[in-house]
Amino acid sequence: MKLSKTIIGGSLILLITFNFFNVLNLIYSLAMVRLLSLSDYGVLSTLTYFVIIFAIFSESIQTVISKYTVKEKSASMIKDILYRAIRKAGKNASLLFVFYLILGLFISSFLHIQYWLVALAGVALYTSFLAPINRGALQGLKRFQSLGNNMIVEGSFKLLIGVLLVLIGWRVYGAMTGIIIGSLIAFSFSFIQLRGVFSSKRKEAKVQGIYSYARPVFLATFAIILFLSLDIILAKRFFSAELVGVYAISSTIAKIIFTGTQPISRAMFPITAEAENKKSARKALKTAALLVGAVAIVWLILVYIFPGMIVFLFSGKIVQEAVSILLPVSVAMILLAFSNLFILYNLARDRLRHAKWLVIPVVLQVALLFAFHSSLEQFSFALVAASAIFLMSSVLFAYMERKK
Repeated sequence: MKLSKTIIGGSLILLITFNFFNVLNLIYSLAMVRLLSLSDYGVLSTLTYFVIIFAIFSESIQTVISKYTVKEKSASMIKDILYRAIRKAGKNASLLFVFYLILGLFISSFLHIQYWLVALAGVALYTSFLAPINRGALQGLKRFQSLGNNMIVEGSFKLLIGVLLVLIGWRVYGAMTGIIIGSLIAFSFSFIQLRGVFSSKRKEAKVQGIYSYARPVFLATFAIILFLSLDIILAKRFFSAELVGVYAISSTIAKIIFTGTQPISRAMFPITAEAENKKSARKALKTAALLVGAVAIVWLILVYIFPGMIVFLFSGKIVQEAVSILLPVSVAMILLAFSNLFILYNLARDRLRHAKWLVIPVVLQVALLFAFHSSLEQFSFALVAASAIFLMSSVLFAYMERKK
């Protein structure tokens, strides 16, 4: 009973704060879809999903730090974990940024986007490596209010700076700069939130097995984030600039359900990780799944009854093509939300050591989207099929590993 109350309480706090953050992101998107042309908005959406792909590092680092913070009760040892993680993350981000700048030449040509815009998006690598370290500590310490507040700080500055720079004529450059500066400010603010940890005397922490644990976390996160991002990136390749803008509208709206249920998964993770027995852990998972299901049902009802109104409120215009694909893309994102919940549960219980197999449904997603892109409707239903395969695969691989 206590575990369920903790998950519901933590989820409620994170649902309020994270979804306030999501509202800020929604306002940001509303502003950009109105201030930019459809083609510029398509470019911004594509670049934004490169930033989301970088979140592979962000999500996996936060999950690992959260797991090891749960184990440590001493602020001095948590400080040691954070210091070591920040130093290593900075080095890795620099190396990857250099590699990304070279790869950006191909990306720019393949997606028909200016090279310097692609390069600017790469700066987000630094925040993707650094910001989740302190956030992981907040999550592991179950400081859900502080974690949510940190996200709100990021969203607020991203909105204010991004809109201001677009208004003065920086267009997509201004929108991307807002994203990067917002993340940097939130990272700086996290040191204030953890001042009790950072003011303590540093003592060496025991982190045996952190790299072996980090590997499946990274691979699982890689699969989820890549799956979440590839549809808009491939749409940029297959469709005209106008149609990419149309798809970006529906995709951005539909992904609200994925980001909106993230707080439930995040609240479940540290609670499940420290559960004393299998029964308690499964009860935590069941509670979290019921919450995700309830949110998903409400979302589907709204999308089914009011698709045109939702698209109009978001974009400020009637875009019939976006209306017609909103429901299937939403279904795809709900399936992915359940996959994410189930994967995080198994990571918390150290039961997903062979997460590399989750790359298989991602490959199938690419194959399906390549095979079925004669229209936006066909493309969207291919995404639903790929999402269903991903969910079934995440359950199957975890079950096979448990049997072993």
